[in-house]
Amino acid sequence: GGGHGAYSVAFCRARPGLRATILDLPEAVAAAAPILAAEGMGERVVHRPGNALDDDLGKEAWDFILLAQLVHHFDAEANAALVRRAGAALKPKGRLAILDVLRPASPEAGGQAGALLDLYFAITSNSGTWPAETIARWFRDAGLRPGKTVALRTTPGISVMTASKPA
Repeated sequence: GGGHGAYSVAFCRARPGLRATILDLPEAVAAAAPILAAEGMGERVVHRPGNALDDDLGKEAWDFILLAQLVHHFDAEANAALVRRAGAALKPKGRLAILDVLRPASPEAGGQAGALLDLYFAITSNSGTWPAETIARWFRDAGLRPGKTVALRTTPGISVMTASKPA
């Protein structure tokens, strides 16, 4: 679900030796290709048409995998399987990051954005947002070590959760 590739472009601009492959549905790649081409990143940032739910992600092939604004589209079983496959695709010491809206753990926890978007995604994607503990469980079940969660100050309700693969 890499879409236009803005995150990949930003990472590669920050680290000159870095390369990125953006996996997204063929229709999304067709729509996003001109946007990515305008960034002038050449072969350093490329699209790969496919489906994150069933495409081969490889085995110990990647240093870093970012699932950005993706898990709210899938149910718990599909997400757990995706995180397991992503974990297997990471090299030892690799990192997996999930950037998404987090649902509050309880109604008393506050934070309306996660709850409102949970309702929206339930209507539009037949799924919804997930609490941090659920995502951390997916990480642990995939053999990954959960890291810290970083809340994005500029976008309330959206956070980045990370996990690392043991050496």
